[in-house]
Amino acid sequence: MTQLTEEHFHLIDSNKARRHEQLKKERQAVYNSCDLNEETKDTMIEIATTKGTHKLRDVIHKFFSKE
Repeated sequence: MTQLTEEHFHLIDSNKARRHEQLKKERQAVYNSCDLNEETKDTMIEIATTKGTHKLRDVIHKFFSKE
């Protein structure tokens, strides 16, 4: 098994931070893009960011991007 160095851990942390910022931007875009209630928006965000397939995420992204 390969042993991870400090550089690897830094890269992993950097990727996690970048993904977190991306999710924050996506969440803000969802909230700004439509008049759905907050519960619906939160559900759509959860599906798009954690539970959905790539195709479903793309559909949700297109839905919120059309405004």
